[in-house]
Amino acid sequence: MIFNEKKEIYGVDIKGFYVKITKKNPGIHCITNIVSANDCANILLAMGASPVMAQHVLDAGEISGGCDALVCNFGATGAYDAMYEAAKSAALLKHPIVADPVGVGASAYRRSCFLDFISKFKVSCIRGNISEIRALHEKRPTARGVDVSEYELKNNSGDESVLFRNAEWIREFSLKANCIVVCSGETDIVTDGKNTVFVTDGCSLMSRVSATGCMASAVTAAFLSVENSFISAAASISFMGRCGEYALKHLERGTSGIGSGSFRVGLIDAAGLIFNE
Repeated sequence: MIFNEKKEIYGVDIKGFYVKITKKNPGIHCITNIVSANDCANILLAMGASPVMAQHVLDAGEISGGCDALVCNFGATGAYDAMYEAAKSAALLKHPIVADPVGVGASAYRRSCFLDFISKFKVSCIRGNISEIRALHEKRPTARGVDVSEYELKNNSGDESVLFRNAEWIREFSLKANCIVVCSGETDIVTDGKNTVFVTDGCSLMSRVSATGCMASAVTAAFLSVENSFISAAASISFMGRCGEYALKHLERGTSGIGSGSFRVGLIDAAGLIFNE
C-alpha cells in the first residue's frame, strides 16, 4: 500500500509501469558489489529488463551509453572510476542514474566518494536504508557495516509519529541533493522534497536475505528507464515489496518451513510471475 501524510491511499499504476518495462526491454547498467551482482541481474531479467554488469573503467562509459539507465552501488567503491565514466555517458544522454549508498554510514571514504559523485552528476534517485541516508544528510558515521544501526532499530519502530518525523529530515536531504530519495525500512519513505509517500508493501524475510536493497535499486532503475519520475520511483518500491509478499505467500503454500535461501529464489521468481497469474 502507498499512502501520503494525510493517510490517503495513493493510487499508482504499478502494472502499467511493469508492462512498459517488458515491452521496452531496457538495458540497465549495474555497477554493483560482488554480493549482489547476480541477484540484481536475475531480478532484472525476471521482470523483462536487460542487465549489464560491466565495471571496468575502460569500457564502463561505452557500455552505459548503450543502456537506458545506470545503477551505481557504492558497495563497489573500488569501481568508482568506472562509475564516474559511466555516469558521464548517462548524464550526456539524460539517462536515469540511481545511486545506492551501501555502507556510507560505516566508511568515511565511501561517504566522501558518494557525496562527490552526487555533486558532479544529476542523480535521479538515491535509495538506501535509514542509517545510510542519515549518514549522508548529517555527514557523519552512523553504523558499523551495511545494515541499519542498533540506534535506528531501537528508535525507528513502526510508530507513525516517528515515521513522519523521519520524513521531515529525509525531505530536507532530498531538496539538498536535488533528487528523489528512497529510504527503505519496515515502511519505506519516498520523497522528491515536494511530494512524499509511504510504502508498506513487503515482509520481514526481506531483511534476512542479502542484496534485497541492491535489488530494489536495480528495480528502481528499470522503472525510471520508462518514466523518470517520483511516481515511477514509488511504484518500483511498492513492486519490490509486493514481490516479497508474493514469494512468501507461494512458499507458504508449498512447505512447512521457509528459509532465507528459498525465499531469495522465490523473490526473483515473483518479479516474473506477479502480474502473469
